[in-house]
Amino acid sequence: TGNANAEVIVGAGPGGGPRVRSFDGNAIATRGKTFNTLLPGDVSADFFAFESSFRNGVLVSASPALATATAQYLSVAPGSGGAPRVRVLNGAAITLKTIAYNTLQQGDVVADFFSGNPGSRNGAFISTADYNRDGTPDVAVGTGAGDTGIITVYSGARIQQSGQNFTGNLIGDVLYTAPVGPGGYVNGVTVGSSVVASTALDGLLLMGFGGGVQALTGRAQLIRFNLSGAGLTPEVLSEVTLDVNFRAPVFTGN
Repeated sequence: TGNANAEVIVGAGPGGGPRVRSFDGNAIATRGKTFNTLLPGDVSADFFAFESSFRNGVLVSASPALATATAQYLSVAPGSGGAPRVRVLNGAAITLKTIAYNTLQQGDVVADFFSGNPGSRNGAFISTADYNRDGTPDVAVGTGAGDTGIITVYSGARIQQSGQNFTGNLIGDVLYTAPVGPGGYVNGVTVGSSVVASTALDGLLLMGFGGGVQALTGRAQLIRFNLSGAGLTPEVLSEVTLDVNFRAPVFTGN
């Protein structure tokens, strides 16, 4: 909304429609525990990110509100049961239209593409940050549970340039892609992002995985991408391993 406090953006979980709601950060900061979403202005956006008949929820990721950013995105992907479809929504349009935003008008959606196998029905995990530090938020996608764990980082600059023609398949579209975990690991990979306070454009990737056919101990990694030609090279800054008996996936967030 352009005010002093960041919004809280939520997506419905499995069994729900792909409904996204944005709650006003100023109202939350002002009212604290009394905030209930029921007063005028509490909800700054409320819409379906995909077809309303879809009933496997939606994952959401907003790009950090950086003063130097050339674009603001809200990226969405279906939950498990949906294809790995990525939609990059126009943050400026959401700011302008607020509660009237519905993804259906011209300019509402920046890009709409499939990440990986469009025939998969395991959904995808998604996160948004400026991983290559060029001033434009990039989109990181992790495969859903049931697919081989793969992380792919798509160029925000290419998304902004290509718009609805962006496919993720052309030279320069992908900044980084690689499998994670040992061979045969098919429980996907969750992703989240962070920004280093001292260097506002330094996007970090949080990666979590565990479970799967090999019953891996759940763990999470914090990764910084270093520039390498036109692409990125990952550097693991830290790794957290949960209890050795923990064999379920690890979810990460922004």
